[in-house]
Amino acid sequence: MAKFSKNKTRTGDSVVNLTIKNNLNQKLDPKDSDGDNLPDWQEEIWGTDKNNIDTDGDGTNDGEEVNQNRNPVVAGPNDKILTNKEIAMQFVPKETDPNSLTSILSKNLLLRLAQLEQAGQYSVQTGEQLAQDLTNQALTEVQIPEKYPKDIFLTFDSTDSVKLNAYTDTILKIQYDEVLKAKAANNADTDFLIKSFKNIAFQLSIIPVPKDIVSVHAKITNNYYIAAEALINLNLSEKDPVLGILSIPIYKKVSGEQPILYKQVQNYLESNGIIFDEE
Repeated sequence: MAKFSKNKTRTGDSVVNLTIKNNLNQKLDPKDSDGDNLPDWQEEIWGTDKNNIDTDGDGTNDGEEVNQNRNPVVAGPNDKILTNKEIAMQFVPKETDPNSLTSILSKNLLLRLAQLEQAGQYSVQTGEQLAQDLTNQALTEVQIPEKYPKDIFLTFDSTDSVKLNAYTDTILKIQYDEVLKAKAANNADTDFLIKSFKNIAFQLSIIPVPKDIVSVHAKITNNYYIAAEALINLNLSEKDPVLGILSIPIYKKVSGEQPILYKQVQNYLESNGIIFDEE
């Protein structure tokens, strides 16, 4: 399984948190060009004119309309009261899928910031705590469940030497075949890796497994599947950057576990008389 380099880089959660903090510094400039009690950064979100105290010209300034949950770009007195959902949608970045994790996180962040600002409760400390809370929330959203439960695997007793040798030959062949495919393709191609990892997971899920190591075998199988799903998320980074960023540590985790798990399998097989050639 391909690995990321050992360079000292920020983990996914720290990247997201840093991005949010930078966004706070950029967005929370208290400047209010027209003095309507709606900061310029909120004027941008609502689509109001930062140089016009009453964008829709209905006699009520923009800041007061927002505080009353009214629409500041539709002239009253019949501009409807906005629901919380309608208010929140004003904060969804227009260039991203509104159902993406990035949009949801941005919407929640900016909406909460606006509420704190309007209530006079915003400070650098509350903003950074909010950023951390939303980062933690995003981390819980990016979970890739295992596909292959342990009880689906066919098992056999280690005393069956014929099946034990067949198991060894099969897992070695699966890996060897994928290595050959990788040499014939661009190994940096994530689409290839996705197909490769999913194929290995499927092949490992249908072979008989020594019952003593079925848990380890199932973990190896699921790690290939999870790695493939994490790469799929990474391919979506342009439309959903947060999902892509938070999938990196998932990929790195399962990639790092595989050599350890395979060593456990090798140790088990060797303890049962299987001899591996030295490469």
